[in-house]
Amino acid sequence: MKKQYTYLIIFTVSILIFTSCKEQYEPKTSIFEEVLVIESTITNELKKQTVKLSRVRRLESELPDTEKNATVVINANNETFTFTEIEAGTYQSNIAFKAVPDVEYILFITTENGKKYKSTPTFLTPEAPISNLYAQKETVNNQLGIQVYIDNNNTDNAKYFRYEFKETYKIITPYAVYHDLHIGELHYQIIDNTYTMVYPYYVTTTTEEKHICFLSEKQDVIIQTNLTNSSNNSVLKFPVQFISKEDSKIRSRYSILVKQYVQNFDSYNFYHVLKKFGSVGSLLSENQTGFVRGNIIAEEDVKEIVIGFFDVSNVSEKRIYFNYENFNLEEPKYPFECKTYTWSYDDHFSPDVDGDRNERRLLYHSFALLKPPYEVIGIQSMNGVPITFKVVNPECGNCATFASTIRPNFWID
Repeated sequence: MKKQYTYLIIFTVSILIFTSCKEQYEPKTSIFEEVLVIESTITNELKKQTVKLSRVRRLESELPDTEKNATVVINANNETFTFTEIEAGTYQSNIAFKAVPDVEYILFITTENGKKYKSTPTFLTPEAPISNLYAQKETVNNQLGIQVYIDNNNTDNAKYFRYEFKETYKIITPYAVYHDLHIGELHYQIIDNTYTMVYPYYVTTTTEEKHICFLSEKQDVIIQTNLTNSSNNSVLKFPVQFISKEDSKIRSRYSILVKQYVQNFDSYNFYHVLKKFGSVGSLLSENQTGFVRGNIIAEEDVKEIVIGFFDVSNVSEKRIYFNYENFNLEEPKYPFECKTYTWSYDDHFSPDVDGDRNERRLLYHSFALLKPPYEVIGIQSMNGVPITFKVVNPECGNCATFASTIRPNFWID
């Protein structure tokens, strides 16, 4: 998955987006050092809202520097909401609140060095809840799969929309693990008057379901649509996400949560330009003939570049579930190659082993040295003592090595 530091990019663009005020500017790398980057979207959700602050120190830098120890306040008519830094560069409101209609919201920021910034007055966008979220079997770009669509038939005065989605899917490994193999430190022991290398070990039975897991992924993509040319003022069959029939995400069970942000024109244009340019470097490159100022400015130094867009958005969301069988598709392959191996405890370490035993010797070492070790999927015992183990690579029997065994509270099978 791409790591483009979306927060940095998003609010780098905002100053380049606000189309009501264009100014010619000849950027240089030195000029863009120490640029403050602001991310803040206040919504109609009752929650502790967040503001994120960072710094762009040079165009060539890929990583933002967090802006610490700032004072962050949002004024809402006669009410004030203060924010506390909960981690470096992330500020959270001290109390939960939600944006409401006909209230003027202004963001104020004072950095540790005393510089002050504020947004233009911003109002909550119109309400326009998602009407329907559904999936259909489709062929997209000559590839068969499942296309997720969204409808919105009640947009009122809403014209501009942005979508985010988070995928959660169930994982069932090809093999189940019911034993834990515990191996002690390697040591020598005298056996039949000969120093022999020995691995102390013991086996326990586990009740943990290591073969069933869940994985959630939020996609860093910008998805927008608008109704400026729509005759019926409705979002109909708008494609949000496509999943190939070969994607292992749908191998067991798949869910997608789609979140819709109702935007105003300036916010829509902000994200539109962000998507077009895609990175801080390209937006502030010397090939740019100018920039579009965002809705956050420095109070005392109007020439200082501030990158940010303070958004107040009406939000709604819907979730759906489906399996590949629902669309008469074949089961996708498991994302890892899974081979089984057999290790016998009778095969002691020896320099004169044959090829078959050499493979077992390597497995012997793998049990003790690899982290995590192989997973035991079968045991044969003699006189109550396990002597032969059937094993697989960790990801083939223990999905906790790359996902979570905790079932999400929202999950429905």
